[in-house]
Amino acid sequence: MNEHTKQNYINLVEFLGNFMGNNCEVVFHLIDPKGSHIAAITNNHISGRSQNAPLTGLALEFMQQGVYKDHDYVANYKGVSKNNTTLKSATYFIKDENGRLEGMLCFNVDVSSYLDVANILLGMAEVSGISSIKNSWTNKSVANEFVEYFTDSLKDIVYSVVPEETLSSDVNLKPEQKLEIVRELFQKGIFSLKGAVPQVAEVMRVSEPSIYRYLKIIEEENSKKTK
Repeated sequence: MNEHTKQNYINLVEFLGNFMGNNCEVVFHLIDPKGSHIAAITNNHISGRSQNAPLTGLALEFMQQGVYKDHDYVANYKGVSKNNTTLKSATYFIKDENGRLEGMLCFNVDVSSYLDVANILLGMAEVSGISSIKNSWTNKSVANEFVEYFTDSLKDIVYSVVPEETLSSDVNLKPEQKLEIVRELFQKGIFSLKGAVPQVAEVMRVSEPSIYRYLKIIEEENSKKTK
């Protein structure tokens, strides 16, 4: 994505955030070979993230599974903030003329207060057979296979792939086990995130050159598979 287009989306995020109000977070994820990250965000009190934070695990899933190839957007899926607030979320895929993914424009609306009011009204009406609006809504979605959990920590994303206890200082991993962990993180797209290598190295308690060495092995393996 060229700088002019990038700046246009940054300006759009500010405009949409101001127009749609404090209950709607607007995020522009930049997909960059140098490291994908949040390039702009407004009303970030909703998810607690900030500019330059990594993509979420779900955004990586969209990329790895190629969801953007067959869809222009995914709407009305559930999001969960750091403080466990229920959000209604949507992602619009920004693609170039060849269909390559260049960015994602995301919306996260805090609907918790609406759900609480709806449940109060439902309780007053004493309608039998309906447990709650909140349960009904969170189980019904255009994209009900997707749930997004928000974090601004790349380490949290790593731990969502590899259990934290596996990377504990009490566990002495063999080189082949470390390679397998890096392979799993690679397959999940973790290394497409900005600043991934040094943070993964810190979590795994290895040097950055070691991570690059494992990545080279994985790239060579993948290259052989495609021949």
